[in-house]
Amino acid sequence: MHNNTVSQFTIRLVPKTKGKINLSIKSDSKNNSRIQVMRSREDKTYIKEAGNYLKPLRISYPVNVKVLFYVDSHRRFKLVNLLQMISDVLIKNSVICD
Repeated sequence: MHNNTVSQFTIRLVPKTKGKINLSIKSDSKNNSRIQVMRSREDKTYIKEAGNYLKPLRISYPVNVKVLFYVDSHRRFKLVNLLQMISDVLIKNSVICD
């Protein structure tokens, strides 16, 4: 059983939804095709900037994550896209393991 520690992070950036993903198909010399998933440049930049507010905890056990989004507009967001971006931020910055 894991200890009941609480880690709290505040990412002082405007929340961003997961952007469009570019797919490219590459063929090697043996006529095998691979699909390569490419993130948008804006997504990569956001993930890197958000990492400045996080600690690499490398958590490898199940956790509960509570997220509060503060937005500066009345624009509508799809919640699933916000949550996917937070998940990507936590994984890419080694807070949690995939």
